[in-house]
Amino acid sequence: MDMIVTPEQLATFTAAAMLITLSPGPDNLMVLSLGIAKGRRQGMAFGLGCALGCITHTLLAALGVSALIAASPTAFGLLKFAGGAYLVYLGWQAIRSRGSNLQTEKGSVDDTPL
Repeated sequence: MDMIVTPEQLATFTAAAMLITLSPGPDNLMVLSLGIAKGRRQGMAFGLGCALGCITHTLLAALGVSALIAASPTAFGLLKFAGGAYLVYLGWQAIRSRGSNLQTEKGSVDDTPL
């Protein structure tokens, strides 16, 4: 079976890749909104945090940590349990807050970290 790419396929792929690359993701939108609301310093700090997270995730993937977790049922079970516990914690925090931290006086954004 020949795997020759036609010019039409290449053009379609290139156009789709460009659109995906140029569109802002949730990280970029958060950096933008935080920078507008809190200033350049906060936006840069959040952007650096996002970049550090991406680098860490990529490094762990390159080292094969995901393959090790997939190969070990115990490690995978612990990871699932930790993820579930964290989701329960986030849910409990959301229930306890009852939205009181969403806005302060005159509609300004609260400084309370997530």
